[in-house]
Amino acid sequence: DLRGHGKSDPVPASECNIPDAADDVMAVLDDAGVTTPIILVGHSLGTMVVLNFLRRYPQFRLRCRGVVLVSFASEGMTQLLKLPIVNSLRHVAEENPEDVQALRSAVTNVVAPVVTAAAALAHEEDMRKLHIKLIDDTPLATIIGFLDDLQEEDETESLAQLSSIPGAVLVGADDIFTPVASSEYIVQHWPAARLTVVPSAGHMLPLENPAAVNTAISAMLAVATP
Repeated sequence: DLRGHGKSDPVPASECNIPDAADDVMAVLDDAGVTTPIILVGHSLGTMVVLNFLRRYPQFRLRCRGVVLVSFASEGMTQLLKLPIVNSLRHVAEENPEDVQALRSAVTNVVAPVVTAAAALAHEEDMRKLHIKLIDDTPLATIIGFLDDLQEEDETESLAQLSSIPGAVLVGADDIFTPVASSEYIVQHWPAARLTVVPSAGHMLPLENPAAVNTAISAMLAVATP
């Protein structure tokens, strides 16, 4: 889990940023003593972490045999995060940190509907509730910290580092958070990548259509394995 997410320990908002998350990937690989070729897989925020990692750690770039990017976080997400209501949410977090419940409600009411606004999630109540629960369970510091970083971070120049690395880029056809155009952009600048647009799916592809994501990863493993 990325820092501040899932079972990872909570961290201050100031430490919730893409470069530090990429450093965590490096730390995990180093701690595990990984010396074999690697495949990197990222979803949403994770796609930016993958690109940052490859740009800043050339020793692993040379050993990377494949990259799978799901719901690529680019200009579509950036524009969304610039909405006034998101800035208001950040202001509330900074000015009234003690008002946790009100802020949590704001996060649920603002962030969750946007991310889950896709055909598959909208029509599957259990899946929609699961996704909202995942957002509710994410520490506020994590949400606020990465919102800030996603507004400022630009990994466009990292695309050059992908070069001839085989890649798979997946996006839901109904994703309004990271639209298809974002994935089309990265494929245009990544000759070795292949784009798959998954019909009737939105931003949470690993939940909405795990088979499509698993198929892409399995195909990448097959190509990368001697």
